[in-house]
Amino acid sequence: MPHQFAQLSPLYYYDHFNEMIDFVLHAHSNILNEEEKAFIDDFRNLGLQSQCLYIRMYNRTKSIFHLSDLLYDEIGICDAVEELIQHGYLRSITDNDYESLLSSFTRPKLIELSKIHKLSAIKSSWKKSAVVKYVREHLSFQGITSSLPDLHYYIPMRADEISRFKAWWKPRFDKDICHIDDQYDPNQTYVVIDVET
Repeated sequence: MPHQFAQLSPLYYYDHFNEMIDFVLHAHSNILNEEEKAFIDDFRNLGLQSQCLYIRMYNRTKSIFHLSDLLYDEIGICDAVEELIQHGYLRSITDNDYESLLSSFTRPKLIELSKIHKLSAIKSSWKKSAVVKYVREHLSFQGITSSLPDLHYYIPMRADEISRFKAWWKPRFDKDICHIDDQYDPNQTYVVIDVET
């Protein structure tokens, strides 16, 4: 029997996230701590686009995002980023994030930055982790950022509460996009929803 695929709206991830929050409030309100209650209240007071952007970021595996990583048709990016920063859901990078910043770059990007700063000892055979280590040891945070066209790099905050909510949340989401042969519409988003029993 073929899988059943759900065709979802552009804000399907927002609907799923709020379904999780509603479940937590209904089933676990008696054990929510003050931090968790504050997260829910603060989050739901954000504008829709800010909520959508935060959920988008949380669902990705990256720890550092450049502004160009956050371009979604349904989100007005500049206002959403500003509101998230104001309410403590997002922050700009600092020198304490240096290694994470380097790790977020592709290996070719690291090589390009190294050449700009004449770090000629890097070998073509080196793995990315070795390149990151060498650049970190031989070039400061200020040095590397001076070579970047802008510093619009951001780190999501307050994710621990969501991780706890997800542990209580029974349905789990398969994030894989499904290409469904002759049924596939490239203008729609498809996911397989797998519900634990």
